Amino acid sequence: MRYCANSNHKPTTVRQWYLFFCLLLFIPSVFADGIFIRKADSTLVAGIYRLDAQIDYRLPSELQEALRNGVTLTLMVEVEVLSPRNYWFDESVTSLTQHYQLSFHALSQKYQLIKSSGQPSIHDNLQSALQALGKLNDIPMFESDLLQAHENYFGRIQAKLDVAKLPMPLLLLSYVVPAWQLHSEWYTWPIQD
Repeated sequence: MRYCANSNHKPTTVRQWYLFFCLLLFIPSVFADGIFIRKADSTLVAGIYRLDAQIDYRLPSELQEALRNGVTLTLMVEVEVLSPRNYWFDESVTSLTQHYQLSFHALSQKYQLIKSSGQPSIHDNLQSALQALGKLNDIPMFESDLLQAHENYFGRIQAKLDVAKLPMPLLLLSYVVPAWQLHSEWYTWPIQD
């Protein structure tokens, strides 16, 4: 009888270990480096479609070190408006590209973020700068005249590190080291009238 009680206990222990190892496999994906678009949407205000998006930037340690050593990182957000086609590629209606520069100033020990409008903002730490970079609010995209009535349209957005703006030694390195090939997946949403 005692042996049967122990044998019933073993599967529970095995299940607990199995659950533990599954969680260990899941945890790195939660804290993985990269760029993740959490949400994006557009609204029509006074004849102009405006973009609201939330992007989560998690820089790999190699990029953080380069930033602290004086390398300015240029991050790019690409937005496209497409009209779906049945038997061919989707038709591009319009596109928009925004560039953002992130740098570290060693003397002040602060991070500077310059948005595409040219307006700089100063941040005490990298996390604060990345959070500000990830909040896109009320960005004008295009005029409503570009869309035809009763047609379907969708928007898509992607964020990435613009490696073409890196200094030459890092540009060459960016083609070989995966940490420098930082980009998000395309995120799509329907565009409503």
